[in-house]
Amino acid sequence: MATDLPPAPESNGITIRADNVGGLLDTFIILAMVTILIVRSFLWLTGYPQIGGGTLHIAHMLWGGLLMTAALILMQSIILRWARRMGAVLGGIGFGLFIDELGKFITKDNDYFFRPTFALIYILFMILYFSTRYLLRSSPFSPQESLVNALELMKNAAIDKLTVGEKARAEWHLLKVPNDVPVKLPLAELLAGLPTVDASKPFFWEIWGRRLAEYYMAMISSRYFAKLLALFFLGAVVFKSFSLKNTLIKLVEWHDFGLIDAAMLGSNAVTWFCVLVGDWYLLRGKRATAYLWLERGLIVAILIGQVFVFGRIQLPGILWLGVLLTFYAALRVLMAQEKRIIQ
Repeated sequence: MATDLPPAPESNGITIRADNVGGLLDTFIILAMVTILIVRSFLWLTGYPQIGGGTLHIAHMLWGGLLMTAALILMQSIILRWARRMGAVLGGIGFGLFIDELGKFITKDNDYFFRPTFALIYILFMILYFSTRYLLRSSPFSPQESLVNALELMKNAAIDKLTVGEKARAEWHLLKVPNDVPVKLPLAELLAGLPTVDASKPFFWEIWGRRLAEYYMAMISSRYFAKLLALFFLGAVVFKSFSLKNTLIKLVEWHDFGLIDAAMLGSNAVTWFCVLVGDWYLLRGKRATAYLWLERGLIVAILIGQVFVFGRIQLPGILWLGVLLTFYAALRVLMAQEKRIIQ
């Protein structure tokens, strides 16, 4: 006897999750942050020009609103999956243009250069990132969610765009649906008979990813790999510590040593500890554990220490954030390769 589909888990806060929503949200957030960096750098290099001249000033916040509106119209008008991807791109760029002018709206004199602006924007992005991760945490897809995602993937067959990979993902989703669901069998039969098209040529980052995997396998076989990687991370935190010279002088002389100084020293101390533990495991040949400790150190530096860096400096602070994010991305690649080896 057929039964109704069980409801999607209420704990995730969303009725039906798309199987690629995590990537879409990451695209939105990353493009928003990159947009702010590009805008601030461009304005600084060009002497902060104004569009409009005379008594008019067309703020780039308006262009951000226009792009976010375009993203909403696009996602509401087109039902294919590519529209959501393009919406994430346009929306991320638009949100970056919009939120970059936050300082104007929280100060009486509309001060675009309000010093805490970068710290506030950074905190906002962290809240946005972790709130979406909380809502979309890795709970298993419910049968209802799997069924809807399978249907979403199958739509591409209507325009002769169903790839082999998309068909395989749709089949994987249908496997999660109970056999007593009335629509499962006809959908499975329909999917089995759908033609596929050859996938497009791999993107450059996919090619680089395969090459990096090959390089990693070659590197870890070297006896110098662990020592050089440990020295690299140790050198990075030593270099970062030079920026704390004035803070340490304040602590020793107990002169103007405030809460921000204490927070910066504390976050750096935690980062130091995690890197030292990570290096110790790395030199013992326990790469997976070492990468985990190094990741913890970077997360503390990115999510805590960087907030107080932005509280003191703005645009130069982004340069150091870029370095930290580069380290973090490289470490995630190493962790992914190590996970494949273990599996």
